[in-house]
Amino acid sequence: MSTAAIHGLVLAGGRGARMGGLDKGLQLLAGQPLVAHVLARLAPQAAPLLISANRHLDTYAAFGHPVLPDPPGLNFAGPLAGMLAGLNTLPADAWLLTAPCDCPHLPADLAARLLAAAQPHGLA
Repeated sequence: MSTAAIHGLVLAGGRGARMGGLDKGLQLLAGQPLVAHVLARLAPQAAPLLISANRHLDTYAAFGHPVLPDPPGLNFAGPLAGMLAGLNTLPADAWLLTAPCDCPHLPADLAARLLAAAQPHGLA
């Protein structure tokens, strides 16, 4: 399966309750927002890239990727709401690779590893 069939989704929704209301994806690490690090890790592995967020939508849009708000009635419902938003955009024959916005050191071969794990089960 080529990377063209794998869409990437950064999960950047949430209230930031454990961080005093701060938006985790916009917090800096080495001078860059966490979401920028995650997008850079996913870019060679998936296309297109999408961002799921439920606040600061314009700020996230400035990273150059479509921003998906939570589906109606599910605002701040957690990461599953973000996954649902991503799945709603997906073609029937594509995969969705999700990553939380606060994991900047994702494996550079995450998509390949997951596809390899799915192949013995006839899923890839």
